[in-house]
Amino acid sequence: MEMISKMMESQVNSVKGTTVEDELKRLSSNIIEFANAKLQKPTLENEKLVAEIGLLLNNAAQSNAMTRKINAEAESIELDNFSKKLRIAFGAAKVIATMDGNPEAILFCKNMEALVAQFNSQVSLERGEI
Repeated sequence: MEMISKMMESQVNSVKGTTVEDELKRLSSNIIEFANAKLQKPTLENEKLVAEIGLLLNNAAQSNAMTRKINAEAESIELDNFSKKLRIAFGAAKVIATMDGNPEAILFCKNMEALVAQFNSQVSLERGEI
């Protein structure tokens, strides 16, 4: 044991005046710091991956929201076009019914035109156009 103590106290670096014990302490401290740095590296890589995944999910959510908006706008345009087609069809049917002198067909066409107008008013109200 005495021999180990003498060896630990012997000077290794004459410039710095450090002993074997000092150098072993410094070496073990460096090894621990190195190991901690290595252990931190996967954590930092994981945090980077989590941030990238979060960004991708955010981009996907924005893309989905934009898709829903575009689909809603397209559906609104389709409904407007369908409404215009109905008005034209019922207008033409009313003209034909009037020329034929068919009171039931005229009344039917007027009721259908009123229904389409009511629908258009409701849609305009919901859109805030009225």
